[in-house]
Parts: sequence; C-alpha cells; structure tokens
Amino acid sequence: MLNELTNWLYTVMQPVIELSFALESSPLLFAFLLGIVGSLVPCQLTSNLGAIAIYTNQSVQQGTKWTSVLSFIMGKVVVFSLLGLFAILIGKDFFQSLPTLFSIVRKSLGPLFILIGLLLLGVFKLRIFDKLGTLPYILPKNERYRSFLMGVYFSIAFCPTMFSLFFFTLIPSAINSSVGIMMPIIFVVGTSLPLIIIVYLLSTLQNRRMIMKNSRKLGIIVQRTSGVIFILWGVLDTTTYWL
Repeated sequence: MLNELTNWLYTVMQPVIELSFALESSPLLFAFLLGIVGSLVPCQLTSNLGAIAIYTNQSVQQGTKWTSVLSFIMGKVVVFSLLGLFAILIGKDFFQSLPTLFSIVRKSLGPLFILIGLLLLGVFKLRIFDKLGTLPYILPKNERYRSFLMGVYFSIAFCPTMFSLFFFTLIPSAINSSVGIMMPIIFVVGTSLPLIIIVYLLSTLQNRRMIMKNSRKLGIIVQRTSGVIFILWGVLDTTTYWL
C-alpha cells in the first residue's frame, strides 16, 4: 500500500521531477525541487508524517513552537551536510559502506512508530513518555535538543530511493557546482516542505483562535488520531522493509 501511494504521488509530481532535472544548471533551485521529490519517497514520507503527527499534537496542546520545528530541520541539515561532505571527500568507498547502516536504522522506524502509537493511545504508559508519549521525550529535556536529535535519527533512515536521489543525483551536481556546499541544506528544506506547510497552517489557525477554544478536548482527539496514524504507518513501514 505504501509503495502504491508513493507511485501515485510520483505520478502527480512528475512535472516537478522533470522540472528539477531541467533546472540542473540552477543548482540551488535544482536541489530544492529534488528535495520536494525526495519528500515523496517511502522513508521520507513516513518520517514526515511521523514528525507532522508529533508537532501537530504538540502544537494543539502547547502552541506552535517554531524553535522545535526548526531544530528538527537543523538535525536533518547537519546529517545531510556531513554525509554530502564525506561523500565528496572519501568517494566510492564511502558509498559502499553506507547501505548496511541505513538499512538497519530504516527497519527500526516501523516498530518504533507502532510503539509510539500505542503509547499515544494509552495502551500502556512509561515514565519517560509522560508528557506526550512520543519519541522526543526520551531525549534531553530541552525541547530544541530533543527535536534536533529526532531530526538526526529520522535523517539516517535512508531507503534505496532516497539514497539514490541524494548520493547519485544531488552529490554529483554539488561536486561540480560553486555553491555545492549549500545544496544539501537546500535539499533538506525541500524534503521538509510538507512539515513546514502543515505546521504553518496550524499556527495560523491558532492565531485566529479557531483551534484553541476547546484545546483540551481537541488535544485528546489529536493525540489519539496521531496514535492511530503512527500505528498504521508503522505497520505499513514494517511490512515494506521487513517482509
């Protein structure tokens, strides 16, 4: 089902894909559009949905905290920038050593999403999940650090398609570009676009007081909905990468 959804999204986004390659001579725009395409691959799709569920839940209960969202994106920026730099400096040997590590991390996301979903639904409780029952709260107490580390973890959950887009499409262009060091950063912004748009829309609604009138009840609904989403995507992710 996840692959079918991804294929449908690729069909819809085909004009963007073609445009991104047509604009390869404009490296930063090329990187941004390639990042948008990357947001549709299975691993980024589930990661973005997971992040959206977490920050939507957090926004309804505590208000939108852009520092947390930006810290999450910065975690991704650091990972992709370092990977890009290492790939440029080390070359082919680096490419051959990465798939095994990414495969292990990629497989761990599905069961992790299911666990988070069960915690959000209140099936069982752990002290470390007392605040929201989500991944960021097993990390340092500072919200920005939690979000940053979550961005790092989600970023290393590469799947083959994302691996190919980043290392075999973006990096060769970056090597030959005078602004190559900036391209992984712009690429990350593209992959994070769905998260940015949804959190922005949510904050706009909050500013108009359309959501916060019944924040307690809405918070419960959002938390349970997020739990269901985590479980569904966790099952889809697990069946995709384990079976």
